Amino acid sequence: MRRDPGLIFANLGCENDWAPSSARRGLSARAMCTAVACATTLRAFALPGDKLWVPGPVEDLVLPQAPGLEEVELIGGRLRGLSFAHVLAWGETEAAQAIRKRARRVPGGLDGPLGEVLWRAPAPGVEAARSANDRRFALECSRSLGCALEGAAVIGTITELRTWLDRELPGRSTGDAWVLKAPYSSSGRERVQGAGQKLPASLEGRIASLLGRFGGLICEPWMDRTADFGVCAILGEESLRALPPHRLEVDSHGAFLGIALRPGAPGDCGLEPLELTELQRVVEGVAIRLRALGYCGPFGIDCWRWRDLSGAVRFHPLGEINARMSFGLVARALAERLEAAGEMAAQSGLFRMRVGDVEAMRRAREASGARVIPLVESRESPEVAAWIELQG
Repeated sequence: MRRDPGLIFANLGCENDWAPSSARRGLSARAMCTAVACATTLRAFALPGDKLWVPGPVEDLVLPQAPGLEEVELIGGRLRGLSFAHVLAWGETEAAQAIRKRARRVPGGLDGPLGEVLWRAPAPGVEAARSANDRRFALECSRSLGCALEGAAVIGTITELRTWLDRELPGRSTGDAWVLKAPYSSSGRERVQGAGQKLPASLEGRIASLLGRFGGLICEPWMDRTADFGVCAILGEESLRALPPHRLEVDSHGAFLGIALRPGAPGDCGLEPLELTELQRVVEGVAIRLRALGYCGPFGIDCWRWRDLSGAVRFHPLGEINARMSFGLVARALAERLEAAGEMAAQSGLFRMRVGDVEAMRRAREASGARVIPLVESRESPEVAAWIELQG
C-alpha cells in the first residue's frame, strides 16, 4: 500500500478534452454543479492526506462524515506548481498527464480492494484514451464482435442522414425513433433525438452544428429500453480483472442517476445466464481491442434490454465503451469501504449509490426500510446531492 499522499483528479467531463478543439464546449451551470457533486464521490479511493480535485467551485460543498470514508481536502482550479507522489485520474487527458509527470506508480497487481487496486493500475497514453473513448471505436468493436445495433452507422452530412432515414427506418423492429450522438460526450449530452423518415427543419440547425463541430455523428435506432446494466473492468499490461455486472439507473434521456448492486450476491444484477455469458464474451473481446490500441487501465461497458415492436425483449451487450473510471467502480469501492467498516457485515440486500437533488435524498431517507448515508450536499442552487441507500 502506498504511504505518500496522492491526488485524485476527478476530471469529469474529460470527453470534452478528448474531442477536437473546434468541438469543445464548457458544461452548463446545472451540468457543472452535478459533475462537481459526483466528483466528490471519488473519495471512495482516498487515504489519509490525499487531496481530491473537482472540476468546479468547492466552497459551497459539504462532505458529511460517512462510515469507512476518509476525510479529504477538496481543491479546484489550476494545479500548477503542485507536486504529488501518486495520481489517480477519472480520465487520462493532457492535464492528467501533466500532473502525473512527477508521480510514481504504486507497485502490485490487480487483485484486492478497489480502493488500492485503482492506484496500481497502469495509466494509458492520452492518444490511446482518446481513440478508445471515440464512439466510432465502440461501433467498430460491436461490428467485429457481431453485436452491433441494427442499422447503426456514422454519418457526415445532412444528406447522408436523410439517406439513412429513407433506407434504414422502414420495417425496422425498433420502430421509427432514432438518435444522433457525438463521438465524444457523456450523460445524454451532445445528441439529437428524432422520429420518422422526414427530418424536421427544427432539428437541422442543431444537427448541422454538431456535424460542423465533430465532423461525423453516430446514428442509431432509438431503443425501447426496459432495463440498463453496466460492467466494469481493469485492464493491465497482461491481465484483465472484470467485476460482476450492476444495474445502471438513468433518466429517459440517458443521464446518470445511480448504480444498484447486491454486495452479498455479486452475480445477482438481474441478467439472465445467457445474457451474462454474452456480456462476458463482449468484455473479453473489447479488452483485446483496447490493448491493441495501447489502452490500459479501467474501462466500463453499458448494455441494456429492449423491447421490439412485436413485444419481444432482447439484450444488447455493447452500448457504449467508457475507457476511463466510472461510477460502477466508485459504487463498488464505496461498498467495500462500508463492509470494511462493519456497516455491511450482514448486508445481503440492495446497495445503491445515487445522485440527484436534496429533495430526492430527503424522499429516499423517508422511504420505509432504506438507510441513507449522505455523501455530498451543495448549498448552492440548483441543490445537488449524492448519497448511498441500503435496503433489505
